[in-house]
Amino acid sequence: MNFTPGGNWNNVHLVGFSLGAHVVGNAGRTGGGQARRVTGLDPAGPTWGGNSNALNRNSGRYVEAIHTDGRALGIMNAIADADFYPNGGRHPQPGCVLNSCSHGRATEFFAATIRHNHLVGRRCPNIWEAELSTCNGATLNMGNGNLSKSGSGIYGLLTGRNWPF
Repeated sequence: MNFTPGGNWNNVHLVGFSLGAHVVGNAGRTGGGQARRVTGLDPAGPTWGGNSNALNRNSGRYVEAIHTDGRALGIMNAIADADFYPNGGRHPQPGCVLNSCSHGRATEFFAATIRHNHLVGRRCPNIWEAELSTCNGATLNMGNGNLSKSGSGIYGLLTGRNWPF
């Protein structure tokens, strides 16, 4: 199903959390144009691995995923142009006891980057190094609201336990 809402797709940044990440991924693929940016905040994991309706690199011109509860409520696979794995991308995130806290932490990280644009990932050669947070490649800021942002790869970073992390 295609729809043409009008407007300039160069000015569109779609953001979705959990199941909403897959919803904005589908919107980005079927919206009659291609959104400039699509950001998935800990895209839902259960039943979404390998699902053709999941958020993926074709969902926008630049697609980013922030993984915070991989292998539990969130997907762990690298599915975007740039995949960020703060604190290894899994539970427990610093300051969290419950998986639901780690899952929701992606929204808090994203909000902090809109305000401060200070969380910087280092490129990793593979997901295992991202999980260990031992990456030392090129840098890319996680999140933020920059419509012209671009990049690719897997990124690891460490954050603090409290706002603004």
